Amino acid sequence: MITSKASPIVSVLVTVYKRTTFLKTAIQSVLNQTFRDFEIILLDDSGSHLAKAVCEPFLSSGKIRYHANLKTIGVAESLRAGIANSNAEFISILNDDDFWEPEFLARLLPPLQADERRFLAFSDHWIADADGKVDFLATEENTVRYGRANLPEGDVSNLPDFVLIKNGVPLAMASVFRKRALDLRLLNSKVAGAYDFWISCALSSTGGKFYFVPQRLTSWRLHLKMETGRRSPDKSDCMVFIISQILDRAWFPEMKDQLVRKLSDSWFRSGLDYSDFGQVALALHCFVKAFLTKPSFKTAVKIVLYIPQKCFKTFFGYIRAKLFDR
Repeated sequence: MITSKASPIVSVLVTVYKRTTFLKTAIQSVLNQTFRDFEIILLDDSGSHLAKAVCEPFLSSGKIRYHANLKTIGVAESLRAGIANSNAEFISILNDDDFWEPEFLARLLPPLQADERRFLAFSDHWIADADGKVDFLATEENTVRYGRANLPEGDVSNLPDFVLIKNGVPLAMASVFRKRALDLRLLNSKVAGAYDFWISCALSSTGGKFYFVPQRLTSWRLHLKMETGRRSPDKSDCMVFIISQILDRAWFPEMKDQLVRKLSDSWFRSGLDYSDFGQVALALHCFVKAFLTKPSFKTAVKIVLYIPQKCFKTFFGYIRAKLFDR
């Protein structure tokens, strides 16, 4: 169990799995914050105390608590334990390969402290390479892609569209949120690596406000071992689960049509993943679900274009059975 002697204003949860190459930089960027009333809870999910040696030189700061899970439980479950054992009013998450500017906490906390109805504050961020060098072109493209290019400072309007469709909140390394606003029961292994999107959705479903600071106050590091580049047959399953949960919980009824399309796209993406790994039966199941979730000519064309040739007969047999043999 994680214990704390004091109640800081912010708990910074630093997540670690099986890499420590950039961890020292991440920790130091938190210790360099101009706002000082924080603690770092380092969550080592390697199952082997892999990050302990990296943390030890920093323990004298009095700011770090190191917690190693006895076995790997996944990032979402690890974060749930860290948040549950934090006594801070606010939570911020920083992955082991990213890093903050010194003014990050000092800029994001005041809007939250000024208005109890604000549940989350976030900033824009830089894109950096493995050596920490900023890629200015990639940074600009990223800002545009996620809907932050013309977003003014202040409370975000049309929050459901910004969170669900644009996925505009970089929660995993560029936000601070109010702990009491998050129902920790929502964090489970099924949300997997999409925990950041899931938390953003959960917080926005409560009716609380999100405040945007347009400065780039953090850096997202691109490198060969980053999680977003990891391939696995079930990598997209978490998005299927998340969108299904949002629809089942009727969090955003005004966006049902967009969410159904998003669920269909997620099923299709899962089908591609399983197909890439040669898991034909699961791929076919996902493609069928994609079509049945949002039956349309466009969905059918996408499936025909991407489904493996050898699966055509089986696929259309599935469709016929689902639609007519009932």
